[in-house]
Amino acid sequence: TTRTSSIIPTIGEEQNIVLDLKGYSLTVSSQITNNGTLKIIDSNENQTGKLISTVSSAYIVNNYGTLELNGGGIISNNATLYNNSTGTIKIDGANITISNVTNGINNNGGTIEMNSGSYTFNTTQSSSSAIYGKGSLVINGGTINAQNKTTSAINLSQGMSFIQNGGEINSVNTGIRGDSATITINAGKITSNSDGISVYNTVKANINGGEIYGKNNGIYCATYSSGILNISGGKITSDKNGLSLSNYYSGTLGVTSNITGGIIEGGTYGIYVTSGTITLGTNDGTISLENPEITGGTYGVSISVGNAPLEVNYYDGVLKGKTGGYSGNFTLIPDKYYINTENIDETYVSTLQVADNFLKIGEKEYNSFSDAFQDVSNGEIIELLNTTRTSSIIPTIGEEQNIV
Repeated sequence: TTRTSSIIPTIGEEQNIVLDLKGYSLTVSSQITNNGTLKIIDSNENQTGKLISTVSSAYIVNNYGTLELNGGGIISNNATLYNNSTGTIKIDGANITISNVTNGINNNGGTIEMNSGSYTFNTTQSSSSAIYGKGSLVINGGTINAQNKTTSAINLSQGMSFIQNGGEINSVNTGIRGDSATITINAGKITSNSDGISVYNTVKANINGGEIYGKNNGIYCATYSSGILNISGGKITSDKNGLSLSNYYSGTLGVTSNITGGIIEGGTYGIYVTSGTITLGTNDGTISLENPEITGGTYGVSISVGNAPLEVNYYDGVLKGKTGGYSGNFTLIPDKYYINTENIDETYVSTLQVADNFLKIGEKEYNSFSDAFQDVSNGEIIELLNTTRTSSIIPTIGEEQNIV
């Protein structure tokens, strides 16, 4: 049976209401205001029940309390699901479709948790997002599909916290956009026709697992202040750049990125960096030749020096590319190591290897400037042996030293 109601009472703070659709459709033409607890379920085994909102220029639900969407369909063509700072929304089995608004779900400082079900957002409006706002958003499961002209599936701002422990996010444009927010990806999947994740300003992002794909960039960082990106696991891929780090404004400090694990792949570059501080691995005296793994269609890592502060350090991992393992110059590599590049099955593979001795004082040979400068006496000559080596560590020469 289909029913239409134009009068939906406000749910009081002390009320705890369960609405069972039971496979039927309920059309509402006025906003639902929830101050208490409202749970929407569908006990029909086929889950054919629907709550259809025909509200225009208002909210499907204006939520101040607890809203649980546990079954059936929630459909709206002209209204937003709004969550206030005191509100909690839990999506656990419902199938939500919202169309023709700027932001499908607007979180104004509250908490949203999605465990299962689906959410499809379809709009022709510009600067639009399936989920937008501040507060807290946790995705443990389910699927989000952002279609048509959606700018980003999820747009995080004003310190919003986002955690993905599972589920799938599919976007016709950017997957996750973060502006001064905190992002943690532990598992799940992000698929985007633009950037999988794009971050700006003072974003703090931790990628610990999951799969991230963006057609243009797997992850794109454009900060003009102290953003932080840590990657310890997962797989990040793109048709162009797996990871792209640049400065938002010319000459400004870029993101600080620490990459200790995971796989990063790009059709052009695995990592493309023009600003900021990026460190591959950990300078702990132990070298991994496998992790992180950076692969590009041309270069695994491309370092492009511009007019912005730039530091790129290489302590662990393998760099692969059809043209070369890397291009440009690293700022620091471990002492007593050099970067060795081999052509293996038409792919250049670069790893850190222990350096041969390339310096000599008297009859003693060294593979480290630090050791040689420590042992050299005033007036002694340090000879460069017939070997080409690049060293990123040159000790400071003291006032009393006289070195040739």
